[in-house]
This record gives sequence, C-alpha cells and structure tokens, in this order.
Amino acid sequence: MHRECSMSKLRQIPITLAALVIQAAVALGDSVARTWNEENLAAIRIDFPDPGVHARNLFATSVAMWDAWAAYDGTAVGYVHRESAGAPDIAAARDEAVSYAAYRILVHRYQGSVNGSTTVAALDAQMAVSYTHLTLPTMLAQC
Repeated sequence: MHRECSMSKLRQIPITLAALVIQAAVALGDSVARTWNEENLAAIRIDFPDPGVHARNLFATSVAMWDAWAAYDGTAVGYVHRESAGAPDIAAARDEAVSYAAYRILVHRYQGSVNGSTTVAALDAQMAVSYTHLTLPTMLAQC
C-alpha cells in the first residue's frame, strides 16, 4: 500500500510542476482567469477532439468566472448569477471566487473525458498551489 501511495504521488510530480509554472506566471502578472483558461486549453489538448463540446466548455467556464468576478463589482451584472458579495480584501476574494468557479466547472466537464484523470489531477494541483499552499515535499509526506 505504501509503495502504491508513493508511486501515485510520484506520478503527480509533472502535474505539480506544471501548476507551479502556472503559479509563477500568475505571480508575474497573468490574471487568475488567464490561469484557468490555460488549464481549460490544456484539457482540450489532451481530450478527444470535439469542437462543439469544447466551445461549450470554454463558454461555461467564462460565464462562471465572469459571474464570480462580477459579484464583487458594484456595477457589473452577472450572466447567470446576479448576487453581490463583499469582503475585506476584494481582490483576493474575487480571485478565489473566480478560481473556485472555474475549478468546479472544469472538473465537472472533464472528469469523464478521455484523459479525465490527468486533467482532474492538474486542476487539483492548480488549486493546491493557489489556495492550500501544498508543496511537493508536503504532498509526498502525506503517504
């Protein structure tokens, strides 16, 4: 069992490293929406080619991110969700809301795809890097 857990964690290293690269790009100025759009495009690249499905996935993710962003803006109107939200740190709360919205849509849409396990692992790694601050040594130590 311990060997399987270690092998499982070792298989996540490339995904975790990719998430770290994406996180570094965010630190250099890319928006959180750009980060999740890149995750969506990465999922499309390794999935079965189906333009109609992928167009809907891009649209649904964009709408979810817009609605999450708009909730923290006094004048923006959401596409589906029209509630307002507030927080002491609006920018951080907005980024977190956008991330969770994109994450939930993408996991739902890609979990059953051709390479769904790879995509979901990459999405989980991105959320871990962004919000739970798990590092590679911490992930390996959990076995």
